[in-house]
Amino acid sequence: MDSRLYQVLEFDKVLKRIAKFAATKSGKEQILALRPTTQLDEAVRWQKETQEGVQVLQRKGPPPFGGIFPLHSLLKRAEIGSLLQPHELLQVASTLRATRQMKRFFNSIQEEGLGEYPLLRPWVEALTPDRQLEEAIHNWHKENKGNF
Repeated sequence: MDSRLYQVLEFDKVLKRIAKFAATKSGKEQILALRPTTQLDEAVRWQKETQEGVQVLQRKGPPPFGGIFPLHSLLKRAEIGSLLQPHELLQVASTLRATRQMKRFFNSIQEEGLGEYPLLRPWVEALTPDRQLEEAIHNWHKENKGNF
């Protein structure tokens, strides 16, 4: 799309208004990076995903987004053998906990018979909580508090 059209439509202002509702910094960044699609099937899918999200909010309330940190750079550093700082490890543990809570939130929707969400479900199924790692980080932090 032509950038002049974005200006005429004040698209950046619309995105900024929506971004105020983002629960995480990463979510806000993703909203601000959105661009309209020219593909009808993609637009329809996005509308259906949004509709499912609204239904979740109406039936269950907001998902538990608290405690999520962007981990991309930390994971890349860990993959090449770099050591993570204690506060970075706590961010990993916090995100693992948030992942577990998010999965529990969506599973409870299904258990409570509050609807099926076929477009959101794959996103939830892709979440991989690791309670053992989460607890190991917290235990390490408790044992070593003040020793770093």
